[in-house]
Amino acid sequence: MTLGGTLQTISQKKTADQIAWQVPGVQGITDNLSLSDAQATPESADDKLARRVEFELYSTKAIPLKTVQIHADNGIVTLTGTVSSRAEKLLAERTAKSVEGVRGVVNGLAAPEEL
Repeated sequence: MTLGGTLQTISQKKTADQIAWQVPGVQGITDNLSLSDAQATPESADDKLARRVEFELYSTKAIPLKTVQIHADNGIVTLTGTVSSRAEKLLAERTAKSVEGVRGVVNGLAAPEEL
């Protein structure tokens, strides 16, 4: 899928990417979106890594992305939020670790049976 056009903020750009990844059958995205703000900063390697992890988690069809946040810092991915079970928590961690470029995973996800 190729995205094109001009958006106002980096947040809008990230949202467009997230929506595109959720379209059934999408296996990759070419992001040709541009920002109208000349001060906008390009997406960092950590932001791209977090998006790749997000896509892999989405691909499992078992992780509720509405309640999971993904942050990457120098190749270390941190997962926070809530999942429905310990199995989902472990699957999320294993999936994140499998993404190329991930050097480690901090699993801060909460499952009901652990509370």
